[in-house]
Amino acid sequence: MSTKRSATKQPKPKRKSGVKNDTGVREVSAKHPDAHHGRPVRNCICLCCLLHRVLDEQAERDAALAAAYDDAFAVPGTMTVIVGKNATEGLRRALGAK
Repeated sequence: MSTKRSATKQPKPKRKSGVKNDTGVREVSAKHPDAHHGRPVRNCICLCCLLHRVLDEQAERDAALAAAYDDAFAVPGTMTVIVGKNATEGLRRALGAK
């Protein structure tokens, strides 16, 4: 039996800072710098983590609703800025208006 180690170290696979739970909310460990205040902690039931989960789910629903609205009602070629007749030339250039 050989107990010799290889001369080169194998690179460790990079882990994501958070793991998505079954609802799709990215949760972190309790040792993470953003724990409780920036991201919900795995298996934590405190009010901060609860509200983070609720707000993350709401943000996902809002993004899905906005994408569905864009798919249904967006007309190609209408992504221009329309300004009034009294708009200055500087404002038109800044906004990219015609």
